[in-house]
Amino acid sequence: MVGFGLMFAGIVKTKQQAGAIGAVLIVSTCMLGGVYWSIDLVPEFMQKISLAVPQSWAMSGFKEIISGSLHPTTLIKDTLALLAFTVGFLLIAIRGITYK
Repeated sequence: MVGFGLMFAGIVKTKQQAGAIGAVLIVSTCMLGGVYWSIDLVPEFMQKISLAVPQSWAMSGFKEIISGSLHPTTLIKDTLALLAFTVGFLLIAIRGITYK
């Protein structure tokens, strides 16, 4: 999420933009990622779209840990997906942040 925050900071130009866009972006990706309700309750096409947000991968890992099953392949897959999001967000952030 730090990488996402840095990426977001590099894209917006004013505090007002950050407040308005940030709230909508965070709430919508949390809804899509299964933070507010289980992703199993939404239609299948939305479950596929949810793979494009990091919250979905984090919730999958949390569910695996909480359930106690701790399947290594699932945890590794979720961790690698989150690392890929981190690298992607940081690369976008590096390109977008300007130093004055």
